[in-house]
Amino acid sequence: MTFERTFSGNIKEGKKERSDKRKAEEYAKAQKWAEEERAKIMRGPKF
Repeated sequence: MTFERTFSGNIKEGKKERSDKRKAEEYAKAQKWAEEERAKIMRGPKF
């Protein structure tokens, strides 16, 4: 059994660069989520 997978990246980009890029994307996603949650709280009913 063999598998084929196409490479979708820059061959000159190293592991550190890929992991840094992934961490930056995860951080941006977390920031966006936090902003949305903060907005929900601010729009919510006040006691």
